[in-house]
Amino acid sequence: MSTAQRDPELSIIIPARNMARTLDLVLSDLAGMQLADVEVVVVDDHSHDDTATVSQRWASRIPHLRVVEGPGRGPGAARNRGAGMARGSWLAFVDADVRLPPEWLERGLARAATDVAVIEGLVRPSGGTDHGLVRHSATSDGNGVFVTANLWVRRRDFQRVGGFDERYDDVGPWREDTDLGWRLAAAGAPTATAPELVVLHPYYRRSVRSLFADTKRIRADARLRRKFPEQSRSLEPRRRMRRSYLATAALLAAAPTGARTRPALGMALAAAGTAWSVAAALPMVRDRGPAPLSEWAAFVVTAPALAVWRTYWVARSNLEERVWFW
Repeated sequence: MSTAQRDPELSIIIPARNMARTLDLVLSDLAGMQLADVEVVVVDDHSHDDTATVSQRWASRIPHLRVVEGPGRGPGAARNRGAGMARGSWLAFVDADVRLPPEWLERGLARAATDVAVIEGLVRPSGGTDHGLVRHSATSDGNGVFVTANLWVRRRDFQRVGGFDERYDDVGPWREDTDLGWRLAAAGAPTATAPELVVLHPYYRRSVRSLFADTKRIRADARLRRKFPEQSRSLEPRRRMRRSYLATAALLAAAPTGARTRPALGMALAAAGTAWSVAAALPMVRDRGPAPLSEWAAFVVTAPALAVWRTYWVARSNLEERVWFW
């Protein structure tokens, strides 16, 4: 078989939905690497921005770049589509909003040459915005969570376990990567953490209101708990948080009754509920930076509803998945 016909050693899979700005940066990182035996598969998952145009712009700099259309159902399905189109013996999953250090590819290929089937790289928050009460980034110390911002999987093992479980896509990008890693380990695929294999994930600012959408992730946590009861214990939050959600709901529910009998008691219960809710919601924004008073005010006003909403999703997820989680 000629060199031109030989399958690449590695396929880098990048799912992207409306990520034109950040995708341009990660592709620029890849363009500076030695990609002779590497293909890059960008899965444009029904974007409404210039994601596809940005990808095609790098075709002259990245020799084996392909842009495929995703199914539009979420990140798990998009990664499965990319993996199904890939030809490499290894699949490297990265996100469209990370930055790749110059040595990332060389170090990953060196680790892939050892007797492993799954390589869990590290993810470090770096760069982006320093401001904002609610900031998003990703972090992983390679401790068996298998974050797909930096995850390498041998293709035959990926196919053997059926790829990502797309049922997680109904709550957004959450736990479908951990589920994959644990299924691979259960199937006997040798896994390894590669501390030298690092990607950088910048911070970006989000609205306080976005915390409501994040709450639905509890359903994915409950599903993972049902499938992997022992392993998922390491991901459970502190019991203090569980008590905070329940206490908040109880105090706020009691406030109207207290107000009818004794207005001062109703006000006290409402104030206590608000204080509890702020304390319960603060761990959700632990990566916060300097923020204007308007964002703090929005958070305080939103916190009671957020705590009740989160308590609702805890109860709903436990009932639907028939587990006791969170």
